[in-house]
Amino acid sequence: MLSRGVILRNRIGLVLASLLVHAVTAYLGLNLQGMTPFNDVNLYSEWAARGLATNVWPGVSEPGVYPLLSLLPMALVEAFSPANPILGWLVLVTLLNTALVWWISESKVGRHSAAYFLAFIAVLGPIAIGRIDSIALVVDLAAVGLVALGKFRAAAGFAVAAAWIKVWPAAQYLALLMAQKTADLKIKLLGVAAAVSLGVVSLAMFANGNQNVFSFLWINSNRGLQIESPIANIWMWGAKLGWGDSSVYFDSNIITFQVTGPFANTVASLMTLSLIVALAITAFLGWKATKAGAAPHEVFALVGMTAVLDLIVFNKVGSPQFHTWLAAPLVAGILLGVQRWRFPLYLGLVLAALTAWIYPYNYDAVVNLDGFALAVLTLRNLLLIAFLVWANVRLSALSSRAVRSA
Repeated sequence: MLSRGVILRNRIGLVLASLLVHAVTAYLGLNLQGMTPFNDVNLYSEWAARGLATNVWPGVSEPGVYPLLSLLPMALVEAFSPANPILGWLVLVTLLNTALVWWISESKVGRHSAAYFLAFIAVLGPIAIGRIDSIALVVDLAAVGLVALGKFRAAAGFAVAAAWIKVWPAAQYLALLMAQKTADLKIKLLGVAAAVSLGVVSLAMFANGNQNVFSFLWINSNRGLQIESPIANIWMWGAKLGWGDSSVYFDSNIITFQVTGPFANTVASLMTLSLIVALAITAFLGWKATKAGAAPHEVFALVGMTAVLDLIVFNKVGSPQFHTWLAAPLVAGILLGVQRWRFPLYLGLVLAALTAWIYPYNYDAVVNLDGFALAVLTLRNLLLIAFLVWANVRLSALSSRAVRSA
């Protein structure tokens, strides 16, 4: 049994480690030659500066790519660091992540969770702290911490709030919902989601919002296949090997590289439907496991893991910051004591390392269809698909294992 002094020193050590990891990661991102992994922050600053000056906000009074609450950290950084928004953003993310590390590291398993979280950031690199996903992640991890404390309604509130920053934390809310054993508990969590969402929409209406509050739901529907997404691998190799008229092009409207070629537009139009179907299957497997009597903490961790992988594998966008999403269910598995969790932890770090290699360190090679770079990208995407298969098998197995135990 560790003394209070030893525990305190360990927690302080983790805080110092967090500050070091964030400082080194920020330094690497700020000093890359020919690559600016924090360039989105400048875009956030433009939105916030215009909003503060004219009260015209994306996602409120005009179409926006992100949900409404994403504007809060953007406006906060712009208010306190208008001259250097990137520095302000990095300080904000560092403080939030370090506060999370301190909070969850009170117990031994919490310290292991915090250490893994920091390792994941270090391996994933600058992209782990340079996007709005970083803010959504820390709020989502707060929800995971509340689940570990048994505060399910508070956890649901944080998860839904995180989803109003960037949609993907809805995976954790889905996991929490599927892990509840009674209809009464599910109804309470649905009520929490409705209350938080109603509050957000009311805030938007107060700010003269209109139907654009929900524009993030459909604004990406007309996008093509981004080059890093798993499905785009077909056309990336097609462009490399001369299949049809496959090629890579830059879309200046959304500031990203996409692929075109035979059936690319048709496949892109079907990806949203396939994503919805995948999430429905995950929800069904989680419901089935809970009904069979599986442990709620295992259902929560595995539904969260599977749903996040659904959102990545079946996504036509495939931006590198999507891989920050993996940290939430991976940390959840540690914090909740899920058995046989080493494989996803190691694979998560491998995927983070491959993603960092692709962006920002070798993105030019990927865009220019370098053979080795394409091989690394393909390996990363195949591992993602394999990870999703593993998660589905593991989630499915919860039902039969629970029946055998009974």
